[in-house]
Amino acid sequence: MKRTLIVFGLLCMFFVVLLGYGYSLPVEHQITMQRHYAGKTPDDLWRLLVDYRKYSQWRENVYEITDMPSKGGYDAWKEVDADGHSVPYEITGHSPGTQLIIEITDTTLPYGVSWTFDLVPEKKGTTVKITENGKIGNLLLRVIAHFVTGYTSDMNAWLNSIDNKFALDARLARSQSVAPETITATAPTEPEPATAKTKSRK
Repeated sequence: MKRTLIVFGLLCMFFVVLLGYGYSLPVEHQITMQRHYAGKTPDDLWRLLVDYRKYSQWRENVYEITDMPSKGGYDAWKEVDADGHSVPYEITGHSPGTQLIIEITDTTLPYGVSWTFDLVPEKKGTTVKITENGKIGNLLLRVIAHFVTGYTSDMNAWLNSIDNKFALDARLARSQSVAPETITATAPTEPEPATAKTKSRK
């Protein structure tokens, strides 16, 4: 019994320390990541990012997309992940071919996030710069984000998904450009007719 109480007390102390550390972490954060996509124009990236109905075809852990009523006049939808969890999103601002802003619209969640995608043209491609503005109200989730998942997991998922999408498109294009081998059938040769040999009698 005494040992159980000691273990329970230590767990309670650990939990209190954990929450105290979470309280010391900032509620809001802003982090930016970027990646260069060679041979791609801003319009290539824009068409991919703005077409949310096809997200389930190329984005990590997005299995279903459902249209939702828009609150701000832009497109709105709900994403369902592999575990069946659904989160509503909405485009809250954009400049075609240049910038796209996507935001989680469920205010009952213990966190809120928006992502700003800036498409920067360069000589040999386009750089995608993602800025995440997040707010985590739950103390425990702050600790988890700080020590376990990190603040860049969503942005990494976006950039990796774009990488994989373009890599797959390139493989499909190469496979379609290779002409099938032409097989020429050779007609079987007919055997020459046998020649009868006659022996001369002496």
